[in-house]
Amino acid sequence: MVYVFGLFALAAFTAEGSVIDWSALFLRKEMNADVEFSGFAYAGFSCAMMLSRFSGDGINRRFGAMRLLQWSSVLAILGFLLAGFGPSLPVVVAGFLIAGLGCANIVPLAFSAASNVPGVKPGTGIAIATMCGYFGLLCAPALLGSVGEAVGFRPVYAGFGAVMVLALIAATLLRRHRA
Repeated sequence: MVYVFGLFALAAFTAEGSVIDWSALFLRKEMNADVEFSGFAYAGFSCAMMLSRFSGDGINRRFGAMRLLQWSSVLAILGFLLAGFGPSLPVVVAGFLIAGLGCANIVPLAFSAASNVPGVKPGTGIAIATMCGYFGLLCAPALLGSVGEAVGFRPVYAGFGAVMVLALIAATLLRRHRA
């Protein structure tokens, strides 16, 4: 189970790393954004993450971790699909903003859940989930940049929508298993 939560962290951190590293280039090259607008995707994503993380604990207490994980996954799916398939710059930037709302609480929930796996010391659970997550943040964006240069960044960002569908399915299965 610790590695399942590590995969949640891996998916969210990979998405975050790719937005940090490649969204400005995506807006410049594929959306024909001027230089002064090229940082809007990352800015929207980051601001939305901040707002979502500030409210995440309250939502978690009210609705529960698994429900928050499900809704976070849904927002990330919608956001990345908009970012990948959006027809105009404002729609794409809005997609990144929505994706930021969704991705923000996945990692904290994954770390918390990894620390509560029965039979695993909390520090060990967090360490494993953190290792998986930071692998996604540090290593995957370089690979995704190569893919983006070869085929464009639209499929890369839309692909995160597909990855987040897997996170949604896993969260739903975990929620049913817990019940």
